[in-house]
Amino acid sequence: FGKTPVQALATLTPEAGRWYQLVGVRDLRTGTFSLYIDGELQAQVASSEAWSAKGSTIIGAARAGSKRVQLLTGAVTGIRIYNGALTEAEISELATADSP
Repeated sequence: FGKTPVQALATLTPEAGRWYQLVGVRDLRTGTFSLYIDGELQAQVASSEAWSAKGSTIIGAARAGSKRVQLLTGAVTGIRIYNGALTEAEISELATADSP
């Protein structure tokens, strides 16, 4: 998002055929973007640049200019978008409740 893209990269190596819950949180208070997998914090990067959420949301790829890049190979299911940053407790609760 914004003019200076940021990436929060997981440290985990995914297993083929396994379901993972991914949660991304942009926290204006701390100026960070955090990536959680199955309720566990994987990465946190600075993201203080203003972001307009009015544009299209892209899941399973990134956007460079007007082109989609870094396309996901696999399936994406059960997408939810929340209005507001989730707390670590809420993320942990969702990971437990959403497991298939």
